[in-house]
Amino acid sequence: MTGFCSAVGVSLHVACSATVVIVLLGVPAAWMLARSRFPGKSVIVALLTVPLVLPPTVVGYFLVILLGSRGPIGMWLASAGVHFMFTQTGATVAAAVGAFPLLLLPAKAAFEALEQARCEAIGAEEMAGVGANLGAAIDDRCRRQGFDRVTQREDELLPEALRLLAREAITGAPPPPS
Repeated sequence: MTGFCSAVGVSLHVACSATVVIVLLGVPAAWMLARSRFPGKSVIVALLTVPLVLPPTVVGYFLVILLGSRGPIGMWLASAGVHFMFTQTGATVAAAVGAFPLLLLPAKAAFEALEQARCEAIGAEEMAGVGANLGAAIDDRCRRQGFDRVTQREDELLPEALRLLAREAITGAPPPPS
């Protein structure tokens, strides 16, 4: 029984540590990628989401090559006395690398939706004609995406729901009727 408890404890420690790392790195990265335009942005997004398209064994092998004692980063870390292989820290790094895109992509979409809603709301407040056009576009988008058929809160698309909430908070315009 103690072996089981030890394994569960290590798993919980690795999962919690990886989650903290992912949130601390992923939320600012998603915000930066959503709010800025720069050359090579699509390449950076592609590199950050590579663990989604590669098999886990390939990602693990890449981490062993990169962070192992003979790898380019591992050699430098080993000289500083830091070792990743077969430690909880290594397991945390592996879990964080594998799960990072799972936070990055939805957070980036949410930040982009909020920024678009903010810009639309500011335009709607400044120019009445623009506000009417944007309101009609939002109503049409909600109708096309089937928001009138949503019966459970969990079925709503998060970015679209955030966009509607931001619009309501900034302009006071109610959400489209369902």
